[in-house]
Amino acid sequence: MAQASKVSGVVQIDGMPAGRTVRAFGYNATAHTVNGAEVYLSKSLGHSTSDPDTGDYTIDLLAGYGQEIFVVAFDDYGVDFISDISVAVGKRIHPTTPNGYVFETISAGTLPTDEPTWIVDTETSQLYGTASMIARPFYRPMVHGPITPEMTGTGPIAWTPANLFTNSEAGAWYDPTDLATLYQDQEATIDASQTGDPVGAMLDKSANGITATQATASARPLNNTADGLLFDGTNDYLQGIIVDSFSNGITIAAKVRFNGTRNSQTIFSKRNGDSGNDIQLATSGSGVLSFLGWGLNTITNQHTDTLVTGTYYYIEASYNPQTGQVKIKVNDVVQTLANSGTLANTSSGFRIGDDWFANNTEMSLPKLFIINRPLTDVESAELKAWMG
Repeated sequence: MAQASKVSGVVQIDGMPAGRTVRAFGYNATAHTVNGAEVYLSKSLGHSTSDPDTGDYTIDLLAGYGQEIFVVAFDDYGVDFISDISVAVGKRIHPTTPNGYVFETISAGTLPTDEPTWIVDTETSQLYGTASMIARPFYRPMVHGPITPEMTGTGPIAWTPANLFTNSEAGAWYDPTDLATLYQDQEATIDASQTGDPVGAMLDKSANGITATQATASARPLNNTADGLLFDGTNDYLQGIIVDSFSNGITIAAKVRFNGTRNSQTIFSKRNGDSGNDIQLATSGSGVLSFLGWGLNTITNQHTDTLVTGTYYYIEASYNPQTGQVKIKVNDVVQTLANSGTLANTSSGFRIGDDWFANNTEMSLPKLFIINRPLTDVESAELKAWMG
Protein backbone atom coordinates (compact mmCIF):
# COMPACT_ATOMS: atom_id res chain seq x y z
CA MET A 1 0.00 0.00 0.00
CA ALA A 2 1.33 3.43 -0.90
CA GLN A 3 2.20 5.91 1.81
CA ALA A 4 -0.63 8.32 2.56
CA SER A 5 -1.08 11.14 5.03
CA LYS A 6 -3.74 13.51 6.23
CA VAL A 7 -4.41 16.41 8.55
CA SER A 8 -7.66 17.00 10.44
CA GLY A 9 -9.07 19.76 12.60
CA VAL A 10 -11.98 22.06 13.41
CA VAL A 11 -12.67 25.56 12.07
CA GLN A 12 -14.41 28.01 14.41
CA ILE A 13 -15.32 31.65 14.00
CA ASP A 14 -15.99 33.57 17.22
CA GLY A 15 -16.13 30.22 19.02
CA MET A 16 -18.74 28.74 16.67
CA PRO A 17 -18.27 26.00 14.01
CA ALA A 18 -17.89 27.38 10.50
CA GLY A 19 -17.77 26.08 6.96
CA ARG A 20 -14.59 27.29 5.28
CA THR A 21 -12.22 26.31 2.50
CA VAL A 22 -9.10 24.92 4.17
CA ARG A 23 -5.81 24.38 2.38
CA ALA A 24 -2.55 22.76 3.53
CA PHE A 25 0.86 24.15 2.64
CA GLY A 26 4.30 22.69 3.20
CA TYR A 27 6.20 24.41 5.99
CA ASN A 28 9.53 23.69 4.29
CA ALA A 29 10.43 25.08 0.89
CA THR A 30 10.53 22.45 -1.87
CA ALA A 31 11.79 22.61 -5.41
CA HIS A 32 9.46 23.71 -8.24
CA THR A 33 10.14 24.38 -11.89
CA VAL A 34 8.72 27.76 -12.95
CA ASN A 35 9.28 28.98 -16.52
CA GLY A 36 12.11 26.51 -16.88
CA ALA A 37 13.93 27.64 -13.73
CA GLU A 38 14.03 25.76 -10.44
CA VAL A 39 12.87 27.74 -7.43
CA TYR A 40 12.32 26.82 -3.78
CA LEU A 41 8.87 27.66 -2.41
CA SER A 42 6.33 26.21 -0.03
CA LYS A 43 3.90 23.89 -1.74
CA SER A 44 0.09 23.52 -1.68
CA LEU A 45 -0.60 19.93 -0.65
CA GLY A 46 -4.38 19.63 -0.70
CA HIS A 47 -7.63 21.29 0.30
CA SER A 48 -11.07 20.57 1.72
CA THR A 49 -14.15 22.35 3.11
CA SER A 50 -15.01 22.25 6.78
CA ASP A 51 -18.48 21.10 7.85
CA PRO A 52 -20.66 24.20 8.53
CA ASP A 53 -22.40 22.45 11.44
CA THR A 54 -19.38 20.96 13.22
CA GLY A 55 -16.40 22.80 11.68
CA ASP A 56 -14.66 19.44 11.12
CA TYR A 57 -12.33 18.97 8.15
CA THR A 58 -9.86 16.41 6.82
CA ILE A 59 -7.31 17.06 4.08
CA ASP A 60 -5.66 14.14 2.30
CA LEU A 61 -2.13 15.34 1.55
CA LEU A 62 -0.41 15.09 -1.79
CA ALA A 63 1.88 12.04 -2.25
CA GLY A 64 1.75 11.07 1.42
CA TYR A 65 3.58 14.24 2.46
CA GLY A 66 5.01 13.69 5.94
CA GLN A 67 6.82 16.89 6.89
CA GLU A 68 5.43 19.80 8.90
CA ILE A 69 2.62 21.83 7.34
CA PHE A 70 0.45 24.89 7.87
CA VAL A 71 -3.33 24.80 7.39
CA VAL A 72 -5.00 28.01 6.20
CA ALA A 73 -8.77 28.61 6.46
CA PHE A 74 -10.22 31.01 3.90
CA ASP A 75 -13.49 32.89 4.22
CA ASP A 76 -15.75 33.08 1.15
CA TYR A 77 -14.94 36.44 -0.43
CA GLY A 78 -17.61 36.02 -3.07
CA VAL A 79 -17.43 37.50 -6.57
CA ASP A 80 -17.20 40.99 -8.05
CA PHE A 81 -20.37 42.99 -8.52
CA ILE A 82 -21.70 42.49 -12.05
CA SER A 83 -24.68 44.40 -13.41
CA ASP A 84 -27.99 42.59 -13.80
CA ILE A 85 -26.75 39.09 -12.90
CA SER A 86 -28.93 36.54 -11.15
CA VAL A 87 -27.81 35.44 -7.69
CA ALA A 88 -28.93 32.27 -5.92
CA VAL A 89 -29.38 31.81 -2.19
CA GLY A 90 -25.97 31.70 -0.49
CA LYS A 91 -24.18 33.57 -3.29
CA ARG A 92 -21.86 36.29 -2.02
CA ILE A 93 -20.89 39.58 -3.64
CA HIS A 94 -18.06 41.82 -2.48
CA PRO A 95 -18.14 45.58 -3.07
CA THR A 96 -15.84 47.08 -5.68
CA THR A 97 -14.36 49.17 -2.86
CA PRO A 98 -13.61 46.76 0.01
CA ASN A 99 -15.22 47.68 3.31
CA GLY A 100 -14.59 44.57 5.41
CA TYR A 101 -17.93 42.96 4.55
CA VAL A 102 -19.42 40.72 1.88
CA PHE A 103 -23.11 40.51 1.02
CA GLU A 104 -24.81 37.13 1.09
CA THR A 105 -28.01 36.35 -0.79
CA ILE A 106 -30.84 35.10 1.42
CA SER A 107 -33.57 35.42 -1.24
CA ALA A 108 -32.70 34.85 -4.91
CA GLY A 109 -33.08 37.64 -7.44
CA THR A 110 -31.29 39.91 -9.94
CA LEU A 111 -28.77 42.59 -9.02
CA PRO A 112 -29.35 46.18 -10.20
CA THR A 113 -27.65 47.70 -13.24
CA ASP A 114 -25.57 50.11 -11.17
CA GLU A 115 -23.61 49.06 -8.12
CA PRO A 116 -25.67 50.05 -5.09
CA THR A 117 -24.60 51.70 -1.89
CA TRP A 118 -23.94 48.68 0.29
CA ILE A 119 -25.56 48.93 3.70
CA VAL A 120 -23.56 47.41 6.55
CA ASP A 121 -26.28 45.86 8.71
CA THR A 122 -25.63 42.34 9.94
CA GLU A 123 -29.10 42.01 11.52
CA THR A 124 -31.48 43.05 8.74
CA SER A 125 -31.45 42.07 5.06
CA GLN A 126 -31.59 44.71 2.32
CA LEU A 127 -33.02 44.64 -1.18
CA TYR A 128 -30.49 45.08 -3.99
CA GLY A 129 -32.34 44.95 -7.29
CA THR A 130 -34.73 42.06 -6.67
CA ALA A 131 -32.31 40.06 -4.49
CA SER A 132 -32.49 40.16 -0.72
CA MET A 133 -28.99 40.23 0.82
CA ILE A 134 -27.40 40.68 4.24
CA ALA A 135 -23.96 41.97 5.30
CA ARG A 136 -21.50 39.37 6.65
CA PRO A 137 -18.12 40.24 8.16
CA PHE A 138 -15.26 39.08 5.93
CA TYR A 139 -12.69 37.28 8.04
CA ARG A 140 -9.07 37.32 6.99
CA PRO A 141 -7.42 33.92 6.46
CA MET A 142 -6.64 32.02 9.65
CA VAL A 143 -3.42 29.99 9.90
CA HIS A 144 -2.71 27.00 12.14
CA GLY A 145 0.64 25.28 12.41
CA PRO A 146 3.18 23.96 12.05
CA ILE A 147 1.44 20.57 12.25
CA THR A 148 2.91 17.10 11.77
CA PRO A 149 0.58 15.11 9.46
CA GLU A 150 -0.95 11.80 10.46
CA MET A 151 0.46 8.97 8.37
CA THR A 152 -2.17 6.56 7.02
CA GLY A 153 -2.35 3.73 4.49
CA THR A 154 0.70 1.85 5.74
CA GLY A 155 0.46 3.07 9.31
CA PRO A 156 3.06 5.36 10.88
CA ILE A 157 6.04 5.62 8.54
CA ALA A 158 9.49 6.61 9.69
CA TRP A 159 11.15 9.55 8.01
CA THR A 160 13.81 8.60 5.46
CA PRO A 161 15.97 10.61 3.03
CA ALA A 162 13.46 9.66 0.32
CA ASN A 163 11.40 12.58 1.67
CA LEU A 164 14.07 14.94 0.33
CA PHE A 165 13.76 13.68 -3.26
CA THR A 166 10.02 14.26 -3.72
CA ASN A 167 10.60 16.88 -6.42
CA SER A 168 12.93 14.81 -8.61
CA GLU A 169 16.09 16.34 -7.17
CA ALA A 170 19.39 15.06 -8.53
CA GLY A 171 21.65 13.23 -6.12
CA ALA A 172 21.99 9.89 -4.37
CA TRP A 173 21.25 8.24 -1.04
CA TYR A 174 23.42 5.33 0.07
CA ASP A 175 22.71 3.11 3.07
CA PRO A 176 25.20 0.22 3.12
CA THR A 177 23.68 -1.01 6.40
CA ASP A 178 20.78 -2.09 4.15
CA LEU A 179 22.46 -5.27 2.94
CA ALA A 180 20.03 -5.60 0.04
CA THR A 181 21.83 -2.66 -1.62
CA LEU A 182 25.28 -4.32 -1.64
CA TYR A 183 26.76 -6.58 -4.32
CA GLN A 184 30.18 -8.15 -4.73
CA ASP A 185 30.47 -7.40 -8.46
CA GLN A 186 29.98 -4.10 -10.27
CA GLU A 187 27.19 -5.65 -12.36
CA ALA A 188 25.19 -6.16 -9.12
CA THR A 189 24.49 -9.85 -9.63
CA ILE A 190 26.17 -11.42 -6.56
CA ASP A 191 24.92 -10.22 -3.18
CA ALA A 192 27.39 -9.00 -0.58
CA SER A 193 25.27 -9.68 2.49
CA GLN A 194 27.94 -11.30 4.65
CA THR A 195 30.45 -9.47 6.83
CA GLY A 196 33.75 -9.27 4.96
CA ASP A 197 32.24 -9.55 1.49
CA PRO A 198 33.86 -7.19 -1.03
CA VAL A 199 31.49 -4.54 -2.36
CA GLY A 200 31.72 -3.86 -6.09
CA ALA A 201 28.31 -2.16 -6.34
CA MET A 202 26.21 -0.14 -3.89
CA LEU A 203 22.69 0.74 -5.01
CA ASP A 204 21.25 4.22 -4.73
CA LYS A 205 17.99 4.38 -2.69
CA SER A 206 16.91 7.79 -3.99
CA ALA A 207 15.28 6.28 -7.13
CA ASN A 208 17.81 8.16 -9.28
CA GLY A 209 19.61 4.91 -10.04
CA ILE A 210 23.15 6.19 -9.35
CA THR A 211 24.91 2.94 -8.45
CA ALA A 212 28.39 3.42 -6.95
CA THR A 213 30.76 0.78 -8.33
CA GLN A 214 34.32 -0.51 -8.33
CA ALA A 215 35.57 -2.54 -11.28
CA THR A 216 38.89 -3.55 -9.69
CA ALA A 217 38.40 -6.43 -7.26
CA SER A 218 41.36 -5.46 -5.06
CA ALA A 219 40.04 -1.90 -4.63
CA ARG A 220 36.60 -2.84 -3.29
CA PRO A 221 35.65 -1.84 0.28
CA LEU A 222 34.24 -4.56 2.54
CA ASN A 223 30.78 -5.06 3.96
CA ASN A 224 31.13 -4.40 7.67
CA THR A 225 27.41 -4.92 8.44
CA ALA A 226 26.24 -2.35 11.04
CA ASP A 227 29.30 -0.20 10.36
CA GLY A 228 28.44 -0.02 6.67
CA LEU A 229 31.42 -0.08 4.35
CA LEU A 230 35.01 -0.53 5.52
CA PHE A 231 37.60 1.30 3.39
CA ASP A 232 41.18 0.14 3.89
CA GLY A 233 42.99 3.44 3.28
CA THR A 234 45.22 1.83 0.66
CA ASN A 235 43.29 1.68 -2.59
CA ASP A 236 39.59 1.17 -1.77
CA TYR A 237 36.99 3.49 -3.26
CA LEU A 238 33.65 3.48 -5.10
CA GLN A 239 32.70 5.79 -7.95
CA GLY A 240 29.64 6.92 -9.89
CA ILE A 241 28.18 9.70 -12.02
CA ILE A 242 25.75 12.47 -11.04
CA VAL A 243 24.71 14.55 -14.05
CA ASP A 244 23.66 17.96 -12.73
CA SER A 245 24.86 21.55 -12.92
CA PHE A 246 24.50 22.08 -9.14
CA SER A 247 23.47 25.64 -10.00
CA ASN A 248 21.03 25.54 -7.08
CA GLY A 249 23.69 24.39 -4.65
CA ILE A 250 24.69 21.11 -3.08
CA THR A 251 24.53 19.23 0.22
CA ILE A 252 26.75 16.28 1.13
CA ALA A 253 26.11 14.47 4.41
CA ALA A 254 27.54 11.32 5.95
CA LYS A 255 27.92 9.30 9.09
CA VAL A 256 31.60 8.41 9.21
CA ARG A 257 34.36 7.09 11.46
CA PHE A 258 38.04 7.45 10.63
CA ASN A 259 39.85 4.26 11.58
CA GLY A 260 43.45 5.31 10.92
CA THR A 261 44.82 8.77 10.50
CA ARG A 262 42.28 11.57 10.68
CA ASN A 263 44.41 13.80 8.45
CA SER A 264 43.85 14.42 4.71
CA GLN A 265 41.00 11.92 4.47
CA THR A 266 38.55 12.30 1.56
CA ILE A 267 34.94 11.23 2.09
CA PHE A 268 33.49 12.46 -1.21
CA SER A 269 35.06 14.15 -4.23
CA LYS A 270 33.96 15.17 -7.70
CA ARG A 271 36.58 15.49 -10.43
CA ASN A 272 37.69 18.77 -12.00
CA GLY A 273 39.47 17.57 -15.13
CA ASP A 274 43.09 16.67 -14.26
CA SER A 275 43.73 19.62 -11.95
CA GLY A 276 41.89 18.65 -8.79
CA ASN A 277 38.40 18.28 -7.37
CA ASP A 278 35.65 20.75 -8.14
CA ILE A 279 33.81 19.52 -5.03
CA GLN A 280 35.53 17.83 -2.11
CA LEU A 281 34.49 16.91 1.43
CA ALA A 282 37.59 15.87 3.35
CA THR A 283 39.68 16.44 6.42
CA SER A 284 42.60 18.82 6.25
CA GLY A 285 46.20 18.00 7.09
CA SER A 286 45.44 18.92 10.70
CA GLY A 287 42.34 16.73 10.94
CA VAL A 288 39.55 19.29 10.69
CA LEU A 289 36.66 18.90 8.27
CA SER A 290 36.89 20.99 5.09
CA PHE A 291 34.54 21.60 2.18
CA LEU A 292 36.05 22.90 -1.04
CA GLY A 293 34.66 23.89 -4.41
CA TRP A 294 36.50 25.31 -7.38
CA GLY A 295 34.76 27.76 -9.70
CA LEU A 296 34.96 31.39 -10.76
CA ASN A 297 36.31 31.91 -7.27
CA THR A 298 37.17 29.14 -4.86
CA ILE A 299 34.45 28.44 -2.30
CA THR A 300 35.64 26.95 0.94
CA ASN A 301 34.93 26.49 4.62
CA GLN A 302 36.76 24.66 7.39
CA HIS A 303 35.42 23.47 10.72
CA THR A 304 37.43 24.35 13.81
CA ASP A 305 36.74 21.11 15.71
CA THR A 306 39.48 18.51 15.27
CA LEU A 307 38.03 15.08 14.52
CA VAL A 308 39.07 12.11 16.64
CA THR A 309 40.03 8.72 15.22
CA GLY A 310 37.65 5.91 16.16
CA THR A 311 34.63 8.17 16.79
CA TYR A 312 31.49 8.34 14.67
CA TYR A 313 30.47 11.79 13.43
CA TYR A 314 27.51 13.21 11.58
CA ILE A 315 28.99 15.57 9.04
CA GLU A 316 27.19 17.81 6.57
CA ALA A 317 28.49 20.37 4.11
CA SER A 318 26.46 22.59 1.81
CA TYR A 319 26.73 25.51 -0.56
CA ASN A 320 23.86 27.91 -1.15
CA PRO A 321 24.47 30.09 -4.24
CA GLN A 322 21.56 32.39 -3.33
CA THR A 323 23.20 33.44 -0.06
CA GLY A 324 26.81 32.68 -1.03
CA GLN A 325 27.23 30.68 2.18
CA VAL A 326 29.22 27.51 2.68
CA LYS A 327 28.01 25.67 5.77
CA ILE A 328 29.71 22.82 7.61
CA LYS A 329 28.03 20.85 10.39
CA VAL A 330 29.85 18.40 12.66
CA ASN A 331 27.31 16.69 14.91
CA ASP A 332 25.38 19.75 16.19
CA VAL A 333 28.08 22.37 15.71
CA VAL A 334 27.47 24.53 12.62
CA GLN A 335 29.91 26.96 11.04
CA THR A 336 28.98 29.23 8.13
CA LEU A 337 31.27 31.23 5.90
CA ALA A 338 30.31 33.69 3.17
CA ASN A 339 31.80 32.97 -0.27
CA SER A 340 31.53 34.61 -3.68
CA GLY A 341 32.43 31.70 -5.94
CA THR A 342 30.38 29.29 -8.03
CA LEU A 343 30.86 25.59 -8.55
CA ALA A 344 32.84 24.70 -11.67
CA ASN A 345 31.16 21.29 -12.16
CA THR A 346 33.44 20.34 -15.04
CA SER A 347 32.85 16.61 -14.63
CA SER A 348 29.99 14.36 -13.55
CA GLY A 349 32.16 11.66 -12.00
CA PHE A 350 32.51 11.28 -8.23
CA ARG A 351 34.38 9.05 -5.83
CA ILE A 352 33.72 7.85 -2.30
CA GLY A 353 36.83 7.32 -0.20
CA ASP A 354 39.37 8.76 -2.65
CA ASP A 355 40.38 12.14 -4.10
CA TRP A 356 41.34 10.86 -7.59
CA PHE A 357 45.05 11.11 -6.73
CA ALA A 358 45.53 7.83 -4.80
CA ASN A 359 44.92 9.48 -1.44
CA ASN A 360 42.60 6.79 -0.12
CA THR A 361 40.70 7.01 3.14
CA GLU A 362 40.66 4.51 6.00
CA MET A 363 37.12 4.80 7.30
CA SER A 364 33.82 3.15 8.18
CA LEU A 365 30.88 4.63 6.27
CA PRO A 366 27.33 3.57 7.27
CA LYS A 367 25.48 6.43 5.50
CA LEU A 368 26.08 8.88 2.64
CA PHE A 369 23.76 11.44 1.07
CA ILE A 370 24.18 13.91 -1.83
CA ILE A 371 21.56 16.29 -3.24
CA ASN A 372 21.59 19.25 -5.62
CA ARG A 373 20.34 21.91 -3.20
CA PRO A 374 20.94 23.20 0.32
CA LEU A 375 18.75 21.69 3.03
CA THR A 376 16.52 23.65 5.35
CA ASP A 377 17.33 23.55 9.07
CA VAL A 378 14.41 21.18 9.62
CA GLU A 379 15.54 18.86 6.82
CA SER A 380 19.09 18.90 8.18
CA ALA A 381 17.85 17.92 11.65
CA GLU A 382 15.70 15.13 10.18
CA LEU A 383 18.61 13.78 8.16
CA LYS A 384 20.93 13.83 11.16
CA ALA A 385 18.33 12.03 13.31
CA TRP A 386 17.88 9.39 10.60
CA MET A 387 21.61 8.74 10.32
CA GLY A 388 21.80 8.27 14.10
